[in-house]
Amino acid sequence: MRPIAAILALSVLHGALAAGVPGEILFAERHPGRDYASHYYANFGYDCGDENYWLHGADGGRLAILNPKTGQVRTLIEDAKGAFRDPCVSYDATKVLFSYRKGGSHHYNLYEISLDGSGLKQLTSGDWDDIEPCYLADGSIAIGLLDIVNQGDREISVTLRELGIDQPCRMCDLWRRKDAGTVADKLTVRVGSRGCAVFRLVAAKTTEP
Repeated sequence: MRPIAAILALSVLHGALAAGVPGEILFAERHPGRDYASHYYANFGYDCGDENYWLHGADGGRLAILNPKTGQVRTLIEDAKGAFRDPCVSYDATKVLFSYRKGGSHHYNLYEISLDGSGLKQLTSGDWDDIEPCYLADGSIAIGLLDIVNQGDREISVTLRELGIDQPCRMCDLWRRKDAGTVADKLTVRVGSRGCAVFRLVAAKTTEP
């Protein structure tokens, strides 16, 4: 029996073929998560009750493009021992931003690749999960810092280099909707137990907050 996610994906693709959708369709192919409670959204990181039980799906996956007119599929990138998720096409339709769990790793990091399959670039690194990236229309970057350790408030730090940024940025706290100052090298935020902080980063020379 196919997982529900796979059935829905096939339904969408078959519908696109039947409707004669113009252009092409980008998709990620991966195995569902391994949560023993069958929560569909529990598909990365480890179980909150057992840090040795990893929730990501089985190894093997790819990023691919479907041509609805011909039914042909071409692979952008594939990893028999890794996994891909969250593809997002750039506004000029030349690049793809996505989350990639390399073979041999338990964690997703952010990568970018051209739509012709060239120019693979790693944007983030570290023993944590970077997921659900998206391009913003104005070129700025939004990030979320999540604390999965249930040990009270603590500080979480990430360098701009780890985010693929090579210049100072101004920060906007998206929860509180206010300016949070300028960061030149390292962003340090105090986050509540199992809480999340979300910021928008924009080049410091830009006039918009």
